[in-house]
Amino acid sequence: MRPNIGVIGCGSIAKFHFDALEKAGVCVVHVSDINETAGKPYSSIGYLKGMAEE
Repeated sequence: MRPNIGVIGCGSIAKFHFDALEKAGVCVVHVSDINETAGKPYSSIGYLKGMAEE
């Protein structure tokens, strides 16, 4: 069973964190950032199962 986690902060280094989490078999189910648009690229390339609008 893959662990589910959320990531807080999707700045410029986040791509490396997401890549490492994917290689480790972690399922990222939520992202959060003070900049609303920062997490959207990660949902569109398949890191998330889906992003809910608040």
